[in-house]
Amino acid sequence: MIADFKQYLLIKESNPIIAEKLKNLWGKKDFYVFMDELLQERTRPLRTGFPSQVLMALSDLSSMHDLQFPELLAKGDAFWQSAI
Repeated sequence: MIADFKQYLLIKESNPIIAEKLKNLWGKKDFYVFMDELLQERTRPLRTGFPSQVLMALSDLSSMHDLQFPELLAKGDAFWQSAI
């Protein structure tokens, strides 16, 4: 469970709203959509971003999610797979 990870607790301490969304999306395909929105904000170009500790915690959680839910990973583009 995500709430057991120290990375989650660090994010929760820094930004409880983001932590709650991560917890609600843990184990769901939309987790990746939310992570992409967090890490590649396109609507507010002047956003200051996350402190390095939080950024690393987000990255670690994303990797943990991949390991725990490999069936949710996006499948490669069929075109590129067939070109090999």
